[in-house]
Amino acid sequence: EKTNIRELYHLPLMLTLVNSVNTNVEKERNDLWAFFQILRRIASGEIDAELFEEAKSDLIEDWQRRNSGFVFEGRGAEHLGKNESFMRQMTVADVRKAVVLSCKKGALQLIRSRDNKELAFQMKNADSPFALIRIGDTSKWRKELLAGYEETAAMQETSYFDGLEQGPITLLMGSRSFFESWDSNRPNIINYINIGGSDAKKFVVQSIGRGVRIETLPGKRRRYSFLFNNSNEKAKIGELHDGEVVLPETLFLFATNRNAVKSVLEVLETEKSAMFKKLDGIERAPVPTIDGREMLLLIPKYREAEKDLNQSKFAMSKGTQQRFSRWLKGTSDAVFMARDGFDKERLAALEGVAQNGKCKIQSEKDYARLPFLQERLLSYLSKTGKATDGIRDLEDQDVVHFREIRVLREHVDEIQRKIDEMKQGQLSDQDISKLVQQLVKREIGRDEFDQRVSGKDEVKHRDLIIKKIIGHYYFPIILGNEKVDYIRHIIKVPSEVEFLNSLEIWLRGRSLSWDAWMFTKVNEFWDKHIYIRYYDGEVNDYRRFLPDFVFWMCKGDEYHIVFVDPQRHGARFRLS
Repeated sequence: EKTNIRELYHLPLMLTLVNSVNTNVEKERNDLWAFFQILRRIASGEIDAELFEEAKSDLIEDWQRRNSGFVFEGRGAEHLGKNESFMRQMTVADVRKAVVLSCKKGALQLIRSRDNKELAFQMKNADSPFALIRIGDTSKWRKELLAGYEETAAMQETSYFDGLEQGPITLLMGSRSFFESWDSNRPNIINYINIGGSDAKKFVVQSIGRGVRIETLPGKRRRYSFLFNNSNEKAKIGELHDGEVVLPETLFLFATNRNAVKSVLEVLETEKSAMFKKLDGIERAPVPTIDGREMLLLIPKYREAEKDLNQSKFAMSKGTQQRFSRWLKGTSDAVFMARDGFDKERLAALEGVAQNGKCKIQSEKDYARLPFLQERLLSYLSKTGKATDGIRDLEDQDVVHFREIRVLREHVDEIQRKIDEMKQGQLSDQDISKLVQQLVKREIGRDEFDQRVSGKDEVKHRDLIIKKIIGHYYFPIILGNEKVDYIRHIIKVPSEVEFLNSLEIWLRGRSLSWDAWMFTKVNEFWDKHIYIRYYDGEVNDYRRFLPDFVFWMCKGDEYHIVFVDPQRHGARFRLS
């Protein structure tokens, strides 16, 4: 029977850490109060449905960005993207159930502790508190900011904070004061509000440390992949899909001050480098030659250009378009100029894009709040377009991920020996290149080619396969599976591994009709210059299609660049 994810790990906890909790300043400058108001709105149902859907779309888009990787894992957004369908189906009621422990809308009530050091919040229609403020002294908060809320005294002897590991608190709020001598494996989200500056670095590092502790089973602070591959633990935890595992094993950081967290992440990167070591011996393969000259490896390049509004139309429903046009016509130019700081040119552009034929009509793109639509349109108009600016030669810095393959230090020597073992007896790059050309021109057969290319085709190390694939940009290539966590930047996404295996089988049974060809794996995190720029009408913005593989193929006057993404059922983009 398949294991339920809820049987493992922990109850997720969100930490919200703020700079100011002082009740002596205006409420607008009290960071904790501002965040509390968001909680109150979620509980009472004051969340704008349209804004909620926009927030979900923005988060999904962040997850789908192919250049976003994990700091310590580097696995990228494809794993988070597996939760896209779950995200799209999520409702405000689902958020209430998960966060405030009540599906129904309602009011909050307070539960004060006996020592006044903490303050819990509970929905009136719920059985348990969901949030906890721990700020040293809550008396002023209760009297000056929370007057009018129903209040009760805690009945339990121990504090909610001391019993945090057993729940039911899902959200812990406070400042820096309570972080000394505290340890928990529950935090999955840390939210920093107005915390910044060099003096905050130590605190931020310390707090991040509270959120990187994983405890799949009680007393087992190891990742799921490690325990699953351990025969003694496999029976206890069962088999889960990686998309289910990635969320409870990930720490998400949010901050209003980006630089505060950025400086800390740089420290973490340094620590990560000390744990992992680069592999040596992975080298560029020779480029095939045609009539004595190396085959060209080309990629598209782009330039900023004036946006073509006919090709990249903003999408909205017919009803929204009509209401927005009436709204613009019913508001004088003077109001827009005084209220929003518009000039005549900007106002004319806004009016123009909302005209019939200038926007794309999609029934599901209905905007309830016209001022919000106005902001989206202004953002759309302010972005420049992208135009293809021809093609250019592939440069060394375009494909670099194979130089960044890193291994935990205890595995480096053994994997390095396996690479050397496979490379022993291999022909030189020049000799292999000549044989490839003879094979392409059908001067020799496949059997003869295999016989003359000496050395091992592949070697294995635990769950890794180290091999040579004809035509690949670098050698050797390392394949693994998604549960491998001691090596980074290799090929281990199932669809990519399957694609390469299928390609090898296909090549063995066919004689190639191309004069020359080559291909490479592309890592979306490192090889960021290889992409196709396109306009996505769903999000009204320009995006990048980053392939998993790029093929270059040449025959006579024909030259093809083929972008391949096996996970999209063979979807590909071709430039000829």
